[in-house]
Amino acid sequence: MTEIKNRLPSEAEVSAAKDVISSFLVSMKNYELYPADHSFTQNFLKNIHERLDRFLSSYGRMRIGIEQKRLLYKSVTIYEAHTSEDNFAFLLYRDGLLWIEFFAGLTIEEIKDFFAILNKYKVLHDEPEEDIVTALWDANMDHIGYEAKEVFFEDVPLLDFSALNKKAIGVSEEEKKDKSTGSDSCENDSDHGSAETGNILDMVSGGEHQQWWSLTKEEFELLRDMVQEAERRVRVENLLQVLFYVLTKQENADDFVSVLDFLKTEWRSGIEKGDFSRVVHQLSILQKLKKSPPQDRQWVAEPLKHFFENISGRDFLSSLEASVRHINGNTPEQLNMFGKFLLFLEPIAIKTLGELLLIAKDQKVLEMLYAAMLKLGKIDVAHLSDLVDHENDLVALGATQILSKIKGKEADSLIVKALDHSSPKVRRYALRSHLETGDPCLEEIFKKIDDPDLTTRSMLLSFLGSGRNEKAERLLLNYLQRLEQQSVNEDHIYNCYTALGRCGSIRSLPFLKKTLLDKGWKSMLNGGKAIQQNGAIMALSKLEVEGAKDVLRKGATSLVPAIRKSCHSALEKMRQG
Repeated sequence: MTEIKNRLPSEAEVSAAKDVISSFLVSMKNYELYPADHSFTQNFLKNIHERLDRFLSSYGRMRIGIEQKRLLYKSVTIYEAHTSEDNFAFLLYRDGLLWIEFFAGLTIEEIKDFFAILNKYKVLHDEPEEDIVTALWDANMDHIGYEAKEVFFEDVPLLDFSALNKKAIGVSEEEKKDKSTGSDSCENDSDHGSAETGNILDMVSGGEHQQWWSLTKEEFELLRDMVQEAERRVRVENLLQVLFYVLTKQENADDFVSVLDFLKTEWRSGIEKGDFSRVVHQLSILQKLKKSPPQDRQWVAEPLKHFFENISGRDFLSSLEASVRHINGNTPEQLNMFGKFLLFLEPIAIKTLGELLLIAKDQKVLEMLYAAMLKLGKIDVAHLSDLVDHENDLVALGATQILSKIKGKEADSLIVKALDHSSPKVRRYALRSHLETGDPCLEEIFKKIDDPDLTTRSMLLSFLGSGRNEKAERLLLNYLQRLEQQSVNEDHIYNCYTALGRCGSIRSLPFLKKTLLDKGWKSMLNGGKAIQQNGAIMALSKLEVEGAKDVLRKGATSLVPAIRKSCHSALEKMRQG
């Protein structure tokens, strides 16, 4: 056991080997996108040469073992393919390579030749003699060694043909009959062949006729679309990986911005389909680059700042609409990635996110939108301004709820703005939220004294009458002195006088005395009800100041029966406590 352990490479050595392989993978993708003499390609190859040279200088040589789905360095896996697409190990394994080795002294020209060979033979050619092994033999590079063997691979289906229509073409009726009944031995052979080879075609060996897979026109078109979509997806994925790698190395500001713009365009397509994984991964890297740019690339911070603002704008975020409609708790991973994506946005996104509340159907999606808006609102609350008076009450209410969780004068002023919303629901919530701040602006909220919504008026008057308050007293006195009785609800007048009695002081006494004693006969002569007189009686009974009872006693001697009776009743209640 000790001997085996001693043969294993150190963590640093394994990490360096993985770093080399990673650069191989990126360069292979780059080769598909740019010609060999392009500056991008040349930079990638130069980067690989530098990494390999550092590795060889430290460890002498690098031998890579090759298996069908992985690459090994000194028995340690340094690369493993998790999907069938872009399996770099299989590219080498397919042509019979057992291992490949790089020696100290490796030149950049040898690197260029090596990658030219890999790129040329990445796709199988019709002629069997054309393969990677043959090309390496012909190149005869001094610092690249390898070992290969002759291998015949079993057929491996690259597409699932199981749903396609299987038909016999050019088979005689007798042969069809034999096929339909079949001997035990034939069935066993067929089963064995299927298990051993995995062939997608069942051929009748040695005969003149063959049974092939036949496609209907619809199946052919479906298969063609499948292949084209798979090819497009792989090309786009390769392109994005290469371009993203370029961003981390790019030294030209204009090219850097161009790559960001291209990435943004491609991200839109993925986001519309609800695919946030790659976007989230790449945004996390870009965010780190923006916050901590390399010493020699400090300039990237500014274009990245504009980039994050750009993807937070309405134009880009419109791509979220389809996803927001369909994401739900049944797809937890997608939902998780959606939430993480929202956290990368800038405050300018608040308005668009608020409008997305209208189309979200899932409660968890709504919660994530609210959470993102709250986070962004705490950074810059001003962007909630357009939402508090949004014509849709759900959007306005959502914005007001968020504002209620943000402390500060700016947030409070926007809540006051929501008091003018057309929806009673929004106004009620805004009033309650503003009152809960503990220091409401009485002049602003008093404007709701004539609010058409009864609940809003009641909330306001209940607050005004919650205790002795000189400012509230002054506002109510001014209001009641200007009040036109005929146009105001009777109960509202009573409630205003009640609030005045609870918040008022001796300053209110002259007004209440005049209202009670000077308008009795006038009210009767005009045929009206003694609404304000009864209101004054209510206020005096709540005022609890010296002189209030004296006014009520005088009112108890009034020639107006209704006033006289009400004053007697009020005095009796005061005596009873």
